[in-house]
Amino acid sequence: MLRLFKESMTRRMYDLDGEWSYLADPAGDAKWGAGLPHGKKPIIIPGCWNNEPGMLHHEGDVWLETEFDTVLPNIRLVFGGVNNECDVYLDGVHLGYHYGPFTEFAYTAEGLVPGTHKLVLRTNNVHNMTDTIPLSQVDWFHYGGIIRSVEVHEFEKAAVESMKLEYTLEGGDAKLSAKLCLHAFEEVTAPVRLILDGKVLAEETVTLCGEGKAILRAKLENVKLWQPEDPALYTFTAEFAGDSLRDRTGFRTIAIRGKEFLLNGTPIEFRGVNRHEEHPDWGFAVPAKLIKKDVDIIRGMGCNFIRGSHYPNAKITLDYMDETGMLFWEEIPMWGFLEEHLLNETVRKRGAQLHREMVTRDYNHPCIVVWGLNNEVETRKPAAREVAKLFRETLESYDTSRLITYATMMPLEDLCFDYADFISVNHYTGWYLGPKENWPAFLDKLEAYIASTGNGHKPVVMSEFGAGGIYGVTELEEDVTWSENYQSDFLEYVLELFRADPRISGRLIWQYCDMRAGTRTCAEGISRALQRPRSFNNKGLVNEYRRPKMAYYTVKKAYSK
Repeated sequence: MLRLFKESMTRRMYDLDGEWSYLADPAGDAKWGAGLPHGKKPIIIPGCWNNEPGMLHHEGDVWLETEFDTVLPNIRLVFGGVNNECDVYLDGVHLGYHYGPFTEFAYTAEGLVPGTHKLVLRTNNVHNMTDTIPLSQVDWFHYGGIIRSVEVHEFEKAAVESMKLEYTLEGGDAKLSAKLCLHAFEEVTAPVRLILDGKVLAEETVTLCGEGKAILRAKLENVKLWQPEDPALYTFTAEFAGDSLRDRTGFRTIAIRGKEFLLNGTPIEFRGVNRHEEHPDWGFAVPAKLIKKDVDIIRGMGCNFIRGSHYPNAKITLDYMDETGMLFWEEIPMWGFLEEHLLNETVRKRGAQLHREMVTRDYNHPCIVVWGLNNEVETRKPAAREVAKLFRETLESYDTSRLITYATMMPLEDLCFDYADFISVNHYTGWYLGPKENWPAFLDKLEAYIASTGNGHKPVVMSEFGAGGIYGVTELEEDVTWSENYQSDFLEYVLELFRADPRISGRLIWQYCDMRAGTRTCAEGISRALQRPRSFNNKGLVNEYRRPKMAYYTVKKAYSK
């Protein structure tokens, strides 16, 4: 299931969720595109094969297969997410190769004979310290597998492949441009229509064979704005030659005035958390029920904002945030890249590709108000400026309606602030960097440095701060590392400090829930197992099974002010 609503009321479409077969290929030299040999095992998809018995630490090739039945001759296979790369085979024919986790991709096959067909994927989760995104040294686990649904869409003559809903607001009205990507499997002359609530808003007749585009424009009067308290959504349908595609959007604006964020022209403070879309039992293949529970828990703490650290979330996550009025920051999984990585041309090309795929998939979601360029890369070097410029230009070529930023861990030496609409700072005084009482001095230094770069007029968001607390560990003393009460006391202190400081325009706690970090070795030669008790990042306000720590109640109280 890719969405929380039906994307078409006319086309034949279904997911391939359920039991598949898998087989590991440790040598990486198998040729199983026509089907897996004897010894294959069952797996439930969506699913990460690292969660299968004996597979937790496997890195390399794993092949997966399933069968499905078609009725119509032309299909589009839509993959919600495959980590980290894959080759796709249909009936033994190679359809293509895709690089990159967490983003959607699709392949079209024409002229199929109705009946049973075999789908085979070679997946691979190997990462290195040269040119992969993400790198091998990250603070999350490298789950491999088909992490989101695979769907089959069947067509007879033509397809509406995508719909981008662009708009401008004037007074209480919206000027809408629906940009459609069409595909005709034979020469077709037919009207293209844009429909809202059964009413045709715009129509034009096109003649097409192969791929084509159409732009339908309409004016909507007295639109209801999308906002956290009342997230109004509009569902549009595009029709062409017997096919239809539905998508939703909400009308809203996001802007900056001085040090303030403005949502629909009204000041708003970002109060939120960072959230990894991960669970120890499912890896990145988080079920819809848990996604809803996560967002509900976060909303219940008084949050209005989630940062999707550090990768595009599932489409149903965005759908539910659209429905509940939660604001969202989406980014690609570029974490910890050093100068040599940023100079690598393959990294630059892959990063630009992932940004294009992210914004193309998610443009219509009103919950997304921020695009993130990267996280904690080496922003003290000129190479980071070149990458920030490239990625910002890539995003702006697809979307100029949202804010753009990146999270820096080098805020007193950063060279890239002019490529961000607002300054986002990851800082861990009180945990890694001395006592929490050093925060005021750090904020004074931060203000002075940002001003020296000519960016003193921009809002500042504390995009990461936090402390570890292991669920169930409490101490009589308040300063015992890894205790729930230390984590709670720390957050109480900094949240009040930031709330009272007019220089801070947003607070995003690291992090919502504990998550598996793995035991790989850091560049400094320190085992992550030593840094991460239980091999988990334990800074969550709830543990990995969503049980609240003392810090959860502390944050709920602080965010209610």
